[in-house]
Amino acid sequence: MEEAFEAWNRGDVETVLTYTTEDVVWRTGGALPGIGRIYEGHEGLRRFFREFAEPWEEISIEILEVIEDREEQIVLLTSFHGKGREGIEVDGRFFHIYRYDENHLCREFHAFVEEDREEALREAGLE
Repeated sequence: MEEAFEAWNRGDVETVLTYTTEDVVWRTGGALPGIGRIYEGHEGLRRFFREFAEPWEEISIEILEVIEDREEQIVLLTSFHGKGREGIEVDGRFFHIYRYDENHLCREFHAFVEEDREEALREAGLE
């Protein structure tokens, strides 16, 4: 998991894809303008990374808390930091749900803004 986050933070999309299934479903938190809600497959994930990274000069995501860690699902609280190309800086927290296949490749990702904690925990089956 940490290797995938490190790849994400350095903008290495192709390495991130090695941690996902070909038919991965990527659901965003809907917090950022211009970003779709659902991206499917490796091409969809590449499109997400392009669209997501475009307005940022710097972006990083860090794991703050592991809420659940099972063979088939990991639930995390993460922090996001971005510095826009125009100098604006943004910080936020998100819940991430990663669901895995039998080879421990991510088959589904779902992000929630921090304010949607209850919905995120319900989606993860942790109410």
